[in-house]
Amino acid sequence: MRNLVETRILAIVLAVGQISSALAANRYNLAFSTYICGMNGDYIRDVCADNHGNIIAVGGTSSPDFPTTAGAYCRTYHTGGKSLGDFGPMDVFVMKFSPSGQLLWSTLFGGPNYDRAYGVEVDNRGFIYVAGRAGEGLPIKPGVFQVSFVDTVGTNLGAYGKQNGFVAKFTPDGQLMWASYVGSGQLCRDIAVDDQGEIYLPSGWNGIGQAPPASWFANGYQKTPKGDGGDSCVLKIKSDGSRVLWGTWLCGSGTDNIAAMVRVDAHRNVYYANNTASTDMPTPGNGRHTYSGGPNDFYVAKLSPDGSNLIYGTYLGGSGDEEVDTHELAVDAQGNAYVAVWTTSTDWSVTHGVFQPNPGGGSSDLAICKIGPDGAILACSYLAGSGHENAEGLSVDSSGNVYVTGTTYSANFPTAGIPYQSAYGGANGRYDGNAFLTIIAPDLKNLVYSSFVGKQCSITGQNAYGGFHASALSPDGSWIVGGSWYSSNWPTLQAFQSTYNPRGNGHAVLARFVPVSRDVQPRSSHRRSK
Repeated sequence: MRNLVETRILAIVLAVGQISSALAANRYNLAFSTYICGMNGDYIRDVCADNHGNIIAVGGTSSPDFPTTAGAYCRTYHTGGKSLGDFGPMDVFVMKFSPSGQLLWSTLFGGPNYDRAYGVEVDNRGFIYVAGRAGEGLPIKPGVFQVSFVDTVGTNLGAYGKQNGFVAKFTPDGQLMWASYVGSGQLCRDIAVDDQGEIYLPSGWNGIGQAPPASWFANGYQKTPKGDGGDSCVLKIKSDGSRVLWGTWLCGSGTDNIAAMVRVDAHRNVYYANNTASTDMPTPGNGRHTYSGGPNDFYVAKLSPDGSNLIYGTYLGGSGDEEVDTHELAVDAQGNAYVAVWTTSTDWSVTHGVFQPNPGGGSSDLAICKIGPDGAILACSYLAGSGHENAEGLSVDSSGNVYVTGTTYSANFPTAGIPYQSAYGGANGRYDGNAFLTIIAPDLKNLVYSSFVGKQCSITGQNAYGGFHASALSPDGSWIVGGSWYSSNWPTLQAFQSTYNPRGNGHAVLARFVPVSRDVQPRSSHRRSK
């Protein structure tokens, strides 16, 4: 829904003549940038902007002293759960900042086990919708569509402990309206909201224990799961959280990743993206109908507004592996879908004239694709250097320019325009990785802008991968980014918290970049060798 909200916001702003219709710029400056730190670990997983340009950031914290504000829904960190995994306890946080970076409010939300937010959206009235993973004991409101936790783990607690998905709705000033568990899957890793405040969630079932209720899927395109260890589904939830309006499974006979992505367009068509090992996913429409090979392919689908009809389904990929992360799906006002795919395949079917027809030569690359309203693959390009990349955060503006954020470990990652940071901030012993900001022209034939941001965001050899995990466009055309960092080498400006806490295990970072020039003529890209 982020792209639909952005389109409507842009229309309002255009009417008063505040910005150009072409948002993409070839130069961006930093307006504000901050750490968000407690004593342990803190991680932003999604961001969005409301009609006034206020910024909402969500994620998870294991810090008892995480910054909260007076009058917040909850200021107490929860612990003491009986079904914790190796990672111990965590709470959701929801924060709202002004466009200039002033903290307006901050609240915790969670139970005594492991809870973390992965998705956030805001509707036209400023109500905030949050989705993620939750353990037992989440503060569920009576009258929601699922009040009970469903155990599909048993004694195998693993890293996160016993988990379900969750969804919650907050008022514009941060008070909890309702919260509900979602199905029996391990998490909801994305969320979309339409113009009526109805909610769309990806979920699923691991084939163990109780599946989600069959009644949710009675009118869906695919009414039953396969029960093969990983089945994915899409749900539409009433705005007040009282019931599931419809659901459909989208799964094949192999393992399908439960951690999928979802978007909705102005006509309430629903878009879904995931990776799958199933060679028999449904593929109506004009996309690719056959599995490309390798351990997993990427899969993109479009559903009718009532979930009963699959308009298209298409495979994407090559002979290597394709995987999914967070927020790698966007939809424009014309119903074109865009994806950013982590891939080890060097044989993607790239299209003629794109800005990077060849892979970067590292261990993994990004593939950027544009898919038409009927599923036809309109354009595909690589985006990579000679190291490896990951995308988390994809948006499209009213002119079809594509905004990609993520993390790169390539000193020769392509830059373009007048970069905020033109050179890679290299490795220093155990630390490596930079964030990146990239804008691609609507036909994927040119880079409009591309820049490194910061340095040494990750800890080499550990499960400590920092960088950008999410991004969004604001009404004035500025670019909101959020994520996590594992060193003191994040650039701060007008910061809420300017200093990295070395006691912690990584900390959240949040920034707003503003366009300096709206000259959308593409500049030549620059690639630097190691």
